[in-house]
Amino acid sequence: MLLFFYREDWQTVASIKFFNYFLAYYYAGSRKEEITVFLNMILKVRGCVRRRSKEVLLMIIVTFLTLTQSGADQPNQRGGEVMVSVPAGVFRMGCNSSVDNQCYDDEKPYHKVYLDAFSIDKYEVTVGQYGACVKAGKCKEPYTDMSCNWGRPDRVDHPINCVNWYDAKAYCEWNGKRLPTEAEWEKASRGTDGRKYPWGNQEANCEYTVTNDGVNGCGKNSTWPVGGKPKDVSPYGAIDMAGNVAEWTADCYDSSFYTRSPERDPKGPTWGQTRVIRGGAWGLATRRLRASSRYSNPPGNKNPHVGFRCAK
Repeated sequence: MLLFFYREDWQTVASIKFFNYFLAYYYAGSRKEEITVFLNMILKVRGCVRRRSKEVLLMIIVTFLTLTQSGADQPNQRGGEVMVSVPAGVFRMGCNSSVDNQCYDDEKPYHKVYLDAFSIDKYEVTVGQYGACVKAGKCKEPYTDMSCNWGRPDRVDHPINCVNWYDAKAYCEWNGKRLPTEAEWEKASRGTDGRKYPWGNQEANCEYTVTNDGVNGCGKNSTWPVGGKPKDVSPYGAIDMAGNVAEWTADCYDSSFYTRSPERDPKGPTWGQTRVIRGGAWGLATRRLRASSRYSNPPGNKNPHVGFRCAK
């Protein structure tokens, strides 16, 4: 594959962008940005943009080997997602009125839940990662309207959106994973201390996450690359759980489920017309960013504000 890139016309800036696309496709959500900046710097310094050079090929090989041999944030074989571990134990689920004055009825009561240990994706699934599933014939292509990220080469490291619940489920299963339960999602987002947001109790704004605090997407009117707001990090290291895109979970939605939820590993109601969505998004009101916020959509719905991450 690397030789293929060398045979292409390296005299054009477009070829550099094509290699950036390659990196993003395989390493979205990892270290793509720092590597591509480094590569572009080398090309400009040595004047390689306007002529062929064996040194270009050498630099690509070195860069590629550096990525594949390092231990940090290694992607897995298929989708490329790094995962974080959430230990077994008890946490309190629902709206904590001692730190949150926006509690809705479907977030009550604030109750104890025990969960077995699990892992969850550190980042939301990206366009590039979802594209690998489409290429394998296991996932359907999302919508491509102007708010959707699919089909946009400049957004391969943005979260995939405009996918329905079935699309998200198919991707996770293809990747040897599953959608997280609603309880798993909330624990991964807030930990065990009852905080309002993944980062703590400081009110949400564009300093912390990709949201609408007066302007959609913190002024970009779109999603951001995954990990673009490093302060949006949970106690376990999961990124973007408050904003960027909201996320499908496995559970059916019931507004009164917490009144009868099992105390251990709840899986949600056995039946429902809608599926639970968690977290806020680039164009949603900031109240949706709270770790306890619940809402839902029919499983066939595709929305530019909704994506997903996987668990196992």
